[in-house]
Amino acid sequence: MRKSILLSVMLLVCTFAFAQTQKGQVQLGGVFNFSKQEISQNENNNFNFIPQAGYFVSDLTSLGVLLNISNNNFKSPTADLDRNLFEFGVFARFHKSVADKLYMYIQPSLSFGSGENDNIVGGPSDLSTTAIRVSPGLLYFATPKIALEMRVGSVFYEQVKETTGGNEVSIDNYGLTFNLANVNFGASFFL
Repeated sequence: MRKSILLSVMLLVCTFAFAQTQKGQVQLGGVFNFSKQEISQNENNNFNFIPQAGYFVSDLTSLGVLLNISNNNFKSPTADLDRNLFEFGVFARFHKSVADKLYMYIQPSLSFGSGENDNIVGGPSDLSTTAIRVSPGLLYFATPKIALEMRVGSVFYEQVKETTGGNEVSIDNYGLTFNLANVNFGASFFL
């Protein structure tokens, strides 16, 4: 019995003793954001859930897929706006070791989405999106298999097509965001 327990503990320690990122590993993680703002009689709720999974093709490079599920809701005495969006995308992530447990990364991604914009004034409209983003970030390994992530912005281009009653409007958004007041935090599990 004692040998079985000792062997089990040694196997568990060996499992967690591998390097933080290595070829063949799977990374499961994501980001969750929720915010609520109330000003006078106006209320603005934002929800974002971005799960992602990556596979390491080398010790420092992974390829993966991501989803983005978001809802934005604005209510006032004169308006009730609700926007739902579902995006699917692919990404590559390039890591660079900075310290023993700390990595910097850059993550280019391409995503496509669809959703609905609903308001009481113009009625519902269909949305379709295409987005290209390059996001820098930091990855800190709290344990050999669990890492905490931080993103502070991105360079992006997004095209949104909104169709209401047969009329289509195309909107191009692009820019650079770097805002320490709006940092995204997440966690990843390495298998």
